[in-house]
Amino acid sequence: MIANKSFRLRHGVKRCLSVINGPAFTPKEWTTDQLLMRAVEKMPDCKQAIFDLFATEFTYQETHEVAEKFAAGLLAAGLKPGDKVAVWGPNQPEWYIMKWATAKVVSLNPLYTVPELEYAMNKVGAKALVCPKELGPLNYHAALTSLIPDLDSQDKFNIKSSALPDLKTVIYYTCYEEVGGVIRWDELEEMGSDKNVTEVRSIKVDPYSNSNIQFTSGTTGRPKAAGLSHYGLVNNAISVSANANKYANLTVPGESKILNCLPLYHVFSYLGGSMWGAHSFQTNVYPTPGFNADAALNSIAEHKCTSILGTPTMMVDIVNSPIVKDLDIRIGLQWAVLGGSPVSKVLVKRAKETIGCDVTIVYGMTENSGGTFQTPMGKPDATDVLETVGEAYQGVQAKILDKDGNTVPKGTIGELCTKGYFVFNGYINDEEKTKESFTEDGFFKTGDLAMLREDGMIKITGREKDLIIRGGENIQPTEIEDFINEMPEVLDCYVIGVPSSRLGEEVAAYIQLKDDSVTKEDITAFCKDGLARYKLPKYIKFTEEFPKTVTGKIQKYLLRDQAMEDFPELKKELAAMQ
Repeated sequence: MIANKSFRLRHGVKRCLSVINGPAFTPKEWTTDQLLMRAVEKMPDCKQAIFDLFATEFTYQETHEVAEKFAAGLLAAGLKPGDKVAVWGPNQPEWYIMKWATAKVVSLNPLYTVPELEYAMNKVGAKALVCPKELGPLNYHAALTSLIPDLDSQDKFNIKSSALPDLKTVIYYTCYEEVGGVIRWDELEEMGSDKNVTEVRSIKVDPYSNSNIQFTSGTTGRPKAAGLSHYGLVNNAISVSANANKYANLTVPGESKILNCLPLYHVFSYLGGSMWGAHSFQTNVYPTPGFNADAALNSIAEHKCTSILGTPTMMVDIVNSPIVKDLDIRIGLQWAVLGGSPVSKVLVKRAKETIGCDVTIVYGMTENSGGTFQTPMGKPDATDVLETVGEAYQGVQAKILDKDGNTVPKGTIGELCTKGYFVFNGYINDEEKTKESFTEDGFFKTGDLAMLREDGMIKITGREKDLIIRGGENIQPTEIEDFINEMPEVLDCYVIGVPSSRLGEEVAAYIQLKDDSVTKEDITAFCKDGLARYKLPKYIKFTEEFPKTVTGKIQKYLLRDQAMEDFPELKKELAAMQ
């Protein structure tokens, strides 16, 4: 629903402003534990999570019981209510249990390097670190001991480290031998006494307090620590359920299953998988610790999953997997719920052809506790799916502003700003950045450029920081990316702005091909047929992969750094501009 606000142009014609209000909604003052207990009371024997590689599954009742036992263990280990517990690792049952066991978890990217780990732990003041000792090629113990060389001689209940001064406790899972200075997972499970369990049950949690401290994805530089409240996450999950049921019978309590391709540390996985699942009594299926397209397809077939949760990049790998034609995965599979980056027309078509599902796009971000807009489900119209991010969830307020903070008319591009129960509590230990992120009237500035269409759908046109200004012309990279992706030989494409001493910026395209049958000249010729001359990529580079976050988001700032090496002439251009 769009507010009836308008302004009068000089020639006398009224135009509505870009102000959006989602359906009316009265939020619940629940904590994440209360959401879980609701599921335990209503459907205790419904499977909540399945970890295929580890042959492990939990019902809602089992999740509650096991999480309570580990929460008691944390108290016995000396942690206090309100202490921050950092979890660092890929998708494993222990990660999942720890999230439900704590009221304040710090989610860490499993691929963090040692400097990134040190930065994140110190930024939030984490008292405990929970991680696997090692898993496959990832050696977490080696990384941690590079920061705490004498870890094996430390008191495991009171670690002292100059590199990590707030850290007091380290807990290892996937660890089968004694390690000095460390509490093993099986030890923690047995540590909690009846007294500790009673204490866990007596803890009163403020629903407005932080449930999750989530580091931003780092697509524009050093990540920030966003505090997400129980209130925001729970009500966002309720809104996701309401949106799904508004358009389609997407969920059948106790029967529907979500193939969750996303890492547990990510807000999209937590909200769109764990929290939505808990509210609508669905099962989350986790195929492997990290994303693997073949494993995902096998899990869909085995469990007859009804929906897929992932990013467009993951879906590209799924529909192009060589085993897709050999599996019976169409039965029951209805939707691919995608977010994180634009979805191409080619991908939507391939998803329908290969695995028989429609696509719905969710728009959101860490600071908005996940999703705020979604394309209509049950109406897989190509225009809605490909050109917009749909309509606002219930209780969502939004407006689109120009650079001076004025609300723009419909059909005009500006910065999308949001307000409501879902907005984060602020960046941890960063009041200045928090203040910069809000308008004077309390709207969060997303940094995304958007346009409100006449039909009430929001179209994201790009990131404000990604906008290319070439000789005074504003160029949206997504327009060029979408066009090049129409070329049959192209698998994926990303466009950035690079320095130009004459024009300010030039257009550079990084392209991933399906094969080697086309040349750069072919790409240029194709672009000339459909793009204005000023939008034509001056620089073209074929690549086998793009720099990405764990969830598949493209890190364009790294592409810009890479361009300085891939196109040596850019260094001269940059020098001439200084």
